[in-house]
Amino acid sequence: MARVGEQAAAPLRSSLPVRVWRSVRSASVREPTMTVGLFILAVLVLISLVGPVLSSADPSKINMDARLQAPSATHWFGADEFGRDVFSRTILGGRISLFVGATVALLTMILGAAFGSVAGYFRPVDAVLMRIMDGLMAIPTVLLAIALTVILGANLQNVIIAIVVVDTPRMTRVARASVLSLREQPFVDAARAIGAQNSRILIRHVIPNLLAPLIVMGTYVAAGAMLTEAYLSFLGAGIPADEIPSWGNIMAEGRRFIRKAIWVIFYPGLVLAVAVTAINLAGDGLRDILDPKLAHRM
Repeated sequence: MARVGEQAAAPLRSSLPVRVWRSVRSASVREPTMTVGLFILAVLVLISLVGPVLSSADPSKINMDARLQAPSATHWFGADEFGRDVFSRTILGGRISLFVGATVALLTMILGAAFGSVAGYFRPVDAVLMRIMDGLMAIPTVLLAIALTVILGANLQNVIIAIVVVDTPRMTRVARASVLSLREQPFVDAARAIGAQNSRILIRHVIPNLLAPLIVMGTYVAAGAMLTEAYLSFLGAGIPADEIPSWGNIMAEGRRFIRKAIWVIFYPGLVLAVAVTAINLAGDGLRDILDPKLAHRM
């Protein structure tokens, strides 16, 4: 009898990975654009992580003999004004740009969920907090980010802080809109009826239901953060190029030589455009899957 029970339990244990694989395969077939976006993004992340293996050139080595050299077998993406290999610098810069996008998206999701849930659930707090968010949103994004980096100083940490401050109001509004709907749901009324405290209702019932819209919004925030970092670096208010390369400051350094050596800007800009497009494709697919109304239509 024990053997029969073990044999019956074995299919049940193996059914979970099978169900997960079937769900992933079904989502891939149903949303091919999401699959393409995630694949491209995974390739870019992998290349950024194993960059030193792909390129033997030192990204910080100055070689004036190769100054502004065109793309060749030695320098696949050419060389910049100091003779540094653009390919190795682009790979290394991918770590920073992708890190900025992922970090900003994660922090804004956390802050947006906290602020949005409190503002949507407590009306007196909503009147004050959302006016602050509206004030931040009234300032042009790039101008506010530039002002913050000038005040805080131009480095990686402060650039991330500046972009988080800029993007948090939009994430907060998304979370607040969802909470305004969730607070009227029967399961929230049931939690109130049994005497659950507001903090418990928010943590156990409201915030978990915000994950789907916040994850989708987080993909667009990540793409926007990468572009904002490039804007700041291009304008001289972002991460200093002598500190650590990013796609933005690589293009900023090469803008003076765009007529003589367009490849210094073209290749980092192309990779940045591909990364942002991949993130947006993944975000569109996730929206279609996580939105119950769209999923029901499909």
